[in-house]
Amino acid sequence: MGTVKRKIIILAILTAALSAVGCADFDLHVKEETRGLKPAVILIGHFEIRNMNYDPYVSEEFRDALKYAFFRRGYNSVSLKNTDLSDLTETECAAKTCADNNGDILVTGVISQRESGFLADRKTNTLITFTIYNKTGTVAGKGFYHVDQSAGDETVRRDAADKFVSELLDTFERVK
Repeated sequence: MGTVKRKIIILAILTAALSAVGCADFDLHVKEETRGLKPAVILIGHFEIRNMNYDPYVSEEFRDALKYAFFRRGYNSVSLKNTDLSDLTETECAAKTCADNNGDILVTGVISQRESGFLADRKTNTLITFTIYNKTGTVAGKGFYHVDQSAGDETVRRDAADKFVSELLDTFERVK
């Protein structure tokens, strides 16, 4: 009987260790007044990329993943081209962007990738932050997604987009 218990303990430890590897951390907070909102048009704005390696497509591919995730849930989303509104404040810029594109909310963010360690021990982690603006330009919510993988991995982009969209729309669909 001792070997059976030992095997169960070893299996439990291995399961815990394997489940911890590659797990993502995600959190989203949306203001109470946005509950019950059913946006007709969701604007996907600029996602700044902060990465020491040159990968020019990460931001666009992530925006495509967001667009697809919204589409799968039955929502209309529009990926915006980068426009220079640097003379406006953040609130004015978000309000103008929503007004010019008939959007109900605007989603922007930052994709940050960090690498640490030396050649054989190289570790990469990705942090994606989200900011959600309502049509008046007020911040309606913020969120983050963190994973110990490269931002260039398709699974990272897809998982981050799916988690963000699911949580955001679930929050919107909850009635006050």
